[in-house]
Amino acid sequence: MDLKKRYSRKDNRSLIEILETPDGYTKQALQIAESELLSRELDPDYLYQTAREIQQHHIIQMLEQFDPLNGQLNLPKSHFLNRSELKEMLISEFETLIKEKEGFRFDVMHYAIGAIL
Repeated sequence: MDLKKRYSRKDNRSLIEILETPDGYTKQALQIAESELLSRELDPDYLYQTAREIQQHHIIQMLEQFDPLNGQLNLPKSHFLNRSELKEMLISEFETLIKEKEGFRFDVMHYAIGAIL
């Protein structure tokens, strides 16, 4: 089965996720996913909200795995969201993570966010 046929069978969210997390996909795969989504004539608000959900999940995972002493936070890439939206999401999730961490007193996480600002 060729890629175009395989992607035509994927649900909308899966195709949006391919475009929102492009690492590991070829340029051709990304083009086919985008073409398939365009052919479905989906509501732009649906595309935007789904992309936000996917990016929010991705950012949460990234922050949970982040090592503030040795790591660096990088702003994720997005097909549907702009850089400032991603930055706001990252800062918001970062602040939520800090509030949720019980006993987290070491302040290095506050400086880690500076790398992306």
